[in-house]
Amino acid sequence: MSECYGLSTQFLLGSSLMVSPVLEKGNSTVKAFFPPGTWYSLFDMRQVIVSKQGKYVTLDAPLQVINVHLYQNTILPMQQGGVLSKAARTIPFSLSS
Repeated sequence: MSECYGLSTQFLLGSSLMVSPVLEKGNSTVKAFFPPGTWYSLFDMRQVIVSKQGKYVTLDAPLQVINVHLYQNTILPMQQGGVLSKAARTIPFSLSS
């Protein structure tokens, strides 16, 4: 999608995890481009953005919020961190989908 070529204000981790950070001091919103598909907020799966042909959306971005969105039909293994690697190995994984 050619609209994505010039974007330098957001990025993909892999093919399905999109990060849209605030890059300007004092801003509490960010304008993010969503390629076609359904995108779910990683931290609140009730927040869904459906983009039919690709669209820009203004997202709230207070200091305590990181805008990370998961692409449709993606399964993402997640685990809470531990202070030490040994402790982390005892914490079970969960799946976000």
